[in-house]
Amino acid sequence: MSIGNSFYYPSISYISSVEQGQTTIVEFTAPHEFTVGEVISFKVGKYNGMVELNNQQAIVQEITTFTVTVPIVSANYTAFVVPLKLPAFPAIAVPVGTANVPQSIPMQSNLQDTFDNKPYNPLG
Repeated sequence: MSIGNSFYYPSISYISSVEQGQTTIVEFTAPHEFTVGEVISFKVGKYNGMVELNNQQAIVQEITTFTVTVPIVSANYTAFVVPLKLPAFPAIAVPVGTANVPQSIPMQSNLQDTFDNKPYNPLG
């Protein structure tokens, strides 16, 4: 069963797999709303293995319907896994401006901090 992203705003995307390398390709369980140039952050718990990705921020370089490519060198990271029993806090990606409310079930956002994410502009 795919878990959609439509219940939250700004959207969160549940991570289903991560391809390691000189760049990192993150696949989601449902179509995402991220855009090229957007800064996103990853929340990855110990049950998903790749804890090195937790709390990292990156600029989205490429997108497909279900994936984003970010400039994080993850070649030597611990492999990402989806546990047989889903943890209470699954691995997610969120826009950097998102402030998740700690210990909220279901996960909620602090709307005061949700609108400060700006696309990357290399020209200033």
